[in-house]
Formats: sequence, C-alpha cells, structure tokens
Amino acid sequence: MAQIKAYGTDQARWQGPNGKRGYGRDGFAILQIGGYSPSTGIYNQATYPTQLTAMADLRLHTYIWFEVGGDANKAKLVLDYFLPRIKTPKGSIVAIDYE
Repeated sequence: MAQIKAYGTDQARWQGPNGKRGYGRDGFAILQIGGYSPSTGIYNQATYPTQLTAMADLRLHTYIWFEVGGDANKAKLVLDYFLPRIKTPKGSIVAIDYE
C-alpha cells in the first residue's frame, strides 16, 4: 500500500522500454498493461514486460487504458482479457484509466 506522500511514476510507452523514474525517492510505479480504444480495439502495451523487469526494485502496480464509454459488454471483454495477464505482485493496485 502506498503511504502518504509516497512518490512514484505513471509508466506507459512514452517512457520507453525501461521506463523513466521521476525522482530518486520514487517508491512505486504504475505500469500500463494495455487498453482499449474504439479505433484499435484491445491492444497490449509493448513496454509492460520490459518495464516490469527494469523497475523491479519498486512497488509495481498496473493500469488499463479504458476508452469503452458506457458499454458494459466492452468493459467486461477488456477486463476478462487483461486481468489474467497482470504480472505485478499479488495485492498490488490494478487501476482503470477511464476515458
């Protein structure tokens, strides 16, 4: 669990295959596993596995980019796809970046 005033970074493809740390005091990172967009459908984030390795010294969490609007069927499809693929430790945060 993150403590009050814990520092960490949001990691997606924009931070590169090894991610980018914000500060030396970073204690966690939240990595994008992939997501869903109406234009592409479900997609995997290619940097997720390499960032997991490169940032293994931090508390790691996962997030899913979620551009499903109010469509509950698409939401279920996306969650059914990604939840079994999460590689961060048991008990880590799994967040949805809802757009």
